[in-house]
Amino acid sequence: MSISIRLLKESELMQANYIFRVAFGTFVKHPIPENYDSDLN
Repeated sequence: MSISIRLLKESELMQANYIFRVAFGTFVKHPIPENYDSDLN
């Protein structure tokens, strides 16, 4: 298996933001995880 670490492309930012919100929203038990930190945009 090969692992590659690189900067995100601009086209990947929306998906990365969604993954961040769902992951951390779930972790802190936010009632709607995908809305976690959505006011930061």
